[in-house]
Amino acid sequence: INNDANYDIPIFFERKYAEDKLKESLKQKDTLLKEVHHRVKNNLQVVSSLLNLQKDTLHDDGLREMFNSSIMRVNTMAYIHEMIYGNRDLSSINIEKYFGKLLRSLSQFYGSEDQNIELELSMDVGNLFFYPDTVIPLGLILNEIASNSYKHAFKNGGKFYLDLSEDDGVYTLIVGDNGQGIEKESEEETLGISLIEILCDQIDAEMEMNSSEGGLEYRITFKN
Repeated sequence: INNDANYDIPIFFERKYAEDKLKESLKQKDTLLKEVHHRVKNNLQVVSSLLNLQKDTLHDDGLREMFNSSIMRVNTMAYIHEMIYGNRDLSSINIEKYFGKLLRSLSQFYGSEDQNIELELSMDVGNLFFYPDTVIPLGLILNEIASNSYKHAFKNGGKFYLDLSEDDGVYTLIVGDNGQGIEKESEEETLGISLIEILCDQIDAEMEMNSSEGGLEYRITFKN
């Protein structure tokens, strides 16, 4: 009998027990985190529903528009928690799926299909995952740009487009439309642009905005 081997048996079982306890602890934490994201999503949906109910009592079109903007901002964040809850990896989000879901929701919310507005998405970045700290500001930025386009850019149809590319770890997000551009910014549009600038600062992104008769385009560069 090898005495050294006999001596190692208790150590083996101690390590196995410790590994099993660690795996169980991590599984419990993942379950807890999923539940947190699920509850946050549900709470945000309740806020969205309350805003919607309040909006229906208003008769001023300007106030109703402000409530619509707030509803979509809340929904933008709720979609993120919904996607995290459905992921196996709780630390990242598939950016292509998220952008697609958000833009389709915005298109339905503002009735762009009835207005003959085409949605064009180009994301040549493969199966790309971003951290929530990056996705949340990006989602809110996209919400502001798309909302303003759907509400103000088009008279007789047109196109809203998004292009996401990567070069040596630097991502470029181009978002815009072929509408009428900005002749004179409304108070709402000024607020939207200010919010976009604040959100860009949160992720150390650089933003350029170009407006012309051919439309309005934003170019945002950032790192994940």
